[in-house]
Amino acid sequence: PIKNKAKAITPKKKNGYSKYVIVSAVYNVEKYLNDYFNSIINQRLDFKNNIHIICVDDGSSDNSAKIIKHYQKKYPKNITYIYKENGGQASARNLGLKLLQEDPNLKDKFTWVTFTDPDDFLDRDYFYEVDEFLAKNRDKNIAVMHAKQVLFFEKFNSYQDHPLSHYKHKDKVSIKKINDLTLEAQSSTRSVFSLSLMDYQNRFKEGVNYFEDMAFTLKFYTKCNDNDLAVFLSSSIYYIRKREDGNSTMNQSHKSRVFYIDALELCLETLKESKNKSKGLFLHTQYSVFSMIIYQIRSLVDNQ
Repeated sequence: PIKNKAKAITPKKKNGYSKYVIVSAVYNVEKYLNDYFNSIINQRLDFKNNIHIICVDDGSSDNSAKIIKHYQKKYPKNITYIYKENGGQASARNLGLKLLQEDPNLKDKFTWVTFTDPDDFLDRDYFYEVDEFLAKNRDKNIAVMHAKQVLFFEKFNSYQDHPLSHYKHKDKVSIKKINDLTLEAQSSTRSVFSLSLMDYQNRFKEGVNYFEDMAFTLKFYTKCNDNDLAVFLSSSIYYIRKREDGNSTMNQSHKSRVFYIDALELCLETLKESKNKSKGLFLHTQYSVFSMIIYQIRSLVDNQ
């Protein structure tokens, strides 16, 4: 609490080195949207000048649309709202990427993109730390910035480092060539990606609601050049909410065939692509897939 209060009074950085866009797939998360928006609007890197949110409403039946439009009215230049019929998180994110690629008001304006889930929230310094690092290392070929992931257990109001953060964030800053990644298993798109390296043909796999984000990141890696870098920045923190009601997609995953069969098929597809890239990246992909299989086994055991 003391640390958070101190951060709240730190001066804002009005004009960043880069500009950032957030693509979020929204589905029945009215309970969490205020925390989501406030964590972004109150960023130390000034929201109005440097950040844009694309909220894709995936057919919500609650008050999510009303809440989004409330914030959009306050910040019309910084928030884009799109409604679509329900089709899953992947299809919503793909629509957001399509808009980012085609909309003349957004295209070429932003240089980095991330995919924040609307039931999660960001540390106040999340974008500030990323931006400061990029400004000081503009001579490096940085392809992706990985924030430290911290689990927030809503039921207990407690925090815990993500299990996969051990290898990725044991140092304050770690920089590695993407082709040299190994044990830093990648599980999500809770990272900041360079739009200059974004292949818009690399879409989220629709119809697979589990680990399609891992596959997206790993496929992004295969499109990068030999000298492109991944940066693991411990001072940039992403908070993953573990819902008290236990009704998130991941909480219910053990009941789904897609979680076990379709997700594994997607992993095999990703392994084949990375095998042709480099030995290191192929090993890194294997570790990432293995972490997913462990999660599957754990879900089976925990829900017997």
